[in-house]
Amino acid sequence: VQLAVDYQLGRCDIEQYLPVITAKKD
Repeated sequence: VQLAVDYQLGRCDIEQYLPVITAKKD
């Protein structure tokens, strides 16, 4: 779900949030 929001904001934002999302999953 968060990915969808980040995608709308921009791919650059996704790359920045990737480590955050990974941390949440882990």
